[in-house]
Amino acid sequence: MARRPQRILLLAEDDVLARNLMRHALERAGFLVFAAANGFEALELSQAVPGRIDVLLADMDMPHLSGISLAWQVKGERPETLIVMMSDRAQNVLESDGMVFLPKINEPALILRMLEDLFGARANH
Repeated sequence: MARRPQRILLLAEDDVLARNLMRHALERAGFLVFAAANGFEALELSQAVPGRIDVLLADMDMPHLSGISLAWQVKGERPETLIVMMSDRAQNVLESDGMVFLPKINEPALILRMLEDLFGARANH
């Protein structure tokens, strides 16, 4: 059975506890995670990572450089990257302008399930 290539994820979350919790859960699920404490750090990581980044998972509301601004810059440089924004303001999973908006959930199992659903839907298109 062929093994799928490791998915590469860029995580931008300014809450250190939430960032560490998500990073550890994503790594246990097989993702290679580059974690950033803010949008500027995430943008620097995006520019430094060679090859692909499969998904940007970012908090929408971060100081200095918002998740939305970060997402547009990453999408401009890496149009193939799946953009997933987390927000306290999103009640449901929404899709707009090539971005997916998730409610901000501090439950890694739910985030992993949502990411797998998104990758599955993308593979079927």
